[in-house]
Amino acid sequence: TVFQLLELLVNDFMEYVPRESVPPLTASIGAFARFTGLGVNSSLTAVGFLWNVADALARYHCASSGEEGTAPEAEAPTGHFEELWVHIFMQLRALASDGRPEVRNCAVKSLSTALLSHGRKVGTACYQRCLSDILMKVVAEIQAAAQRAAAASGAGQKGDGL
Repeated sequence: TVFQLLELLVNDFMEYVPRESVPPLTASIGAFARFTGLGVNSSLTAVGFLWNVADALARYHCASSGEEGTAPEAEAPTGHFEELWVHIFMQLRALASDGRPEVRNCAVKSLSTALLSHGRKVGTACYQRCLSDILMKVVAEIQAAAQRAAAASGAGQKGDGL
């Protein structure tokens, strides 16, 4: 299946994935994670794939930013790497508001851990963008969902008392 191919690619061949293929790869992984037809375990596995892509990107970013023997023409501009990070984090952000608690919690933990683990590699401007455009919006979405749940719970309790 396609899911098994993604698993093989992400787990064994990320070092061969061209940088320009990372956004469509992460978009595909995100689509699998959001798809409810495969079940929660497949969605959780797909979130893990996003984590693997982030780790691979960290390895490539470090290798291209100062490792001896790297040809200057092989180095990617910092902005390109930052966009790749944002793309991965946006996929996790979308999953952080998933209707399934297990997927939502896994995505929030993966997003916060990825930001903490790889935050130094993205640069200050990108990190601030990730905080304001991604992490703070996740917090706002969680807060809004909690308020809706509390309001629905309160409305249900009032109806029971009549």
